[in-house]
Amino acid sequence: MRIPFDLIAAILCADRIGEYLNRGESAPARFFDALWVWPLFCLGAWLFHEIAARLTERRTDFGRNPDGGGVGLHPQQFNTRMTLVAQAFSVALFAAATWYLNWPAIAAQWPQWVGLSHDFSIGSFVLAKSVVVNSLLVIGPYLIAMILSWIPRWRLASGIRRRAIPLLAYLSFEAKMTWLPFCVSIVFALISDVAQFLPRAYTEWLENEPAQSIFLVGILALTATVLMPILAVKMWECEPLPDGELKARLENLLARSGIKTRRILMWGGRSTGMMNACVLGLWSRFRYVLISPSLADTLTVDEAEAVLGHELGHARYGHPLFQLSAYLCIVLSIGVLYNSVANGWQAFPIAQVAFTMAMLITFIYFFFGAVSRQCEREADLASAEYLGTPLPLITALEKMSVCGGNNRRVPCWHHGSIADRIAAVAQLSTDPAECERFHARLKFMRIGVMILAALFIVAQFLFHG
Repeated sequence: MRIPFDLIAAILCADRIGEYLNRGESAPARFFDALWVWPLFCLGAWLFHEIAARLTERRTDFGRNPDGGGVGLHPQQFNTRMTLVAQAFSVALFAAATWYLNWPAIAAQWPQWVGLSHDFSIGSFVLAKSVVVNSLLVIGPYLIAMILSWIPRWRLASGIRRRAIPLLAYLSFEAKMTWLPFCVSIVFALISDVAQFLPRAYTEWLENEPAQSIFLVGILALTATVLMPILAVKMWECEPLPDGELKARLENLLARSGIKTRRILMWGGRSTGMMNACVLGLWSRFRYVLISPSLADTLTVDEAEAVLGHELGHARYGHPLFQLSAYLCIVLSIGVLYNSVANGWQAFPIAQVAFTMAMLITFIYFFFGAVSRQCEREADLASAEYLGTPLPLITALEKMSVCGGNNRRVPCWHHGSIADRIAAVAQLSTDPAECERFHARLKFMRIGVMILAALFIVAQFLFHG
């Protein structure tokens, strides 16, 4: 699952701009201008990403040298930076179009588009106030632009992997990987809409702020333990692992590890070309270990077993809960900053969003990124411990670096470079004393972050109370 920073920024922009424009005297809504503004925006967003892809292709000599000939910045690093620039331009263009059109006000008039009155209601539920429909309409143009921006990336991925990847399969899988958090939010928006049909006596308790805090924490726990894994397995085209030596070896390793999981599943179709594996879910009843078919096809059975050992290492040391706690710390602290900025900079909605996104990206890249990289090294060590040697994992990582465009030394903000991971697991697995100290440091860090998250929750409750 990817963190769609640009989509988050676009949602915040639409929210802040809509609130700003419709305070007091409503700003004009240019409905008919939307017929040319949004197509022009989508064209511009696609063009930004097309330029980024073309420049990257030139660095790879149009796929003939995936690593750029080993000279200068690796094409993947170059493309990452260019993509961030393209996303920033796209969000800025979306904000400008939203402001010019007063798009949130137009979207709220959707019942009139189908011949109904603005205050048309079903029982006590006013259609114009539907959270689901309004959310989809407001952010809809940016979702379309995101799909168009993936087309240049599809061409790049096909070139790097030196295999034809079907366009529709690629776009579908990108949407399922990127939009999962957004889909979860839409599910809860639907619940909010349904609640409008209930008698007020059943929902008035939510007007109490401490009750809201407890309810939100409960919803977060439900999402992390049940809803997210179920949605992911459905959306990511997961299928049972076919019978054979690979399944037998992986199930044997699972039994030896003592880690309880619901199932081992194949993750995504072969046509997507994705090479990855992950452990999904906090609760063993809804915990899945996923491996992509392309990865299983590329690795030997020993190497696939080592990759599974790595994923089981995440579960063994409680990394999913640890990372959720780190995310919670980030979200709650950013939420406090966002509300403070919103109250102090009411006349500058774009500045509010820019400041919030800068803080969010800083926290994620530097705080969560550092936490995540240490978790990856601990999971690598677990793989070496399960198999009695780090060699199968090392050869698996080397193969993945070749398939990824000779990206062995390319740094990754949440995994670290493959070269660094190989050096770390090779050194720590042969030094029991240092290995023990490493585990102790991470255990201390895990406990500290989880305590910090708990304090944040308590502080939110006391503040609202």
